[in-house]
Amino acid sequence: MRISRTVKRVSALGVATIALSGVTAVAPAAAAETGAQGAPPTCVKGWVNSGVLTQTAYAKNNCPRKTYRVKILWDFGVDGPCQTMDPGDQQSHKVAIAPRNFAGLGLC
Repeated sequence: MRISRTVKRVSALGVATIALSGVTAVAPAAAAETGAQGAPPTCVKGWVNSGVLTQTAYAKNNCPRKTYRVKILWDFGVDGPCQTMDPGDQQSHKVAIAPRNFAGLGLC
């Protein structure tokens, strides 16, 4: 009887730990997807070109009249710097090909 109670307690603790770690692992990733101030409007475009050793992400402000502060977002590492982009401006940020993934653009 005592053994089964101990096993139940350990199992319950393990399930609770897994559940909590899953929540904390998802929250930062979700926050990083859009940046601190959210996602830029659809007139600000982002794309990536991949080479053998590096990849370069680009952002271009195609909005007709509005200036935005935009940064390039990466999974598994530090994001690009926050830069002011007037209409027609373009920025880029280069990183190693692995393990980084282009995660989009964010306002800052």
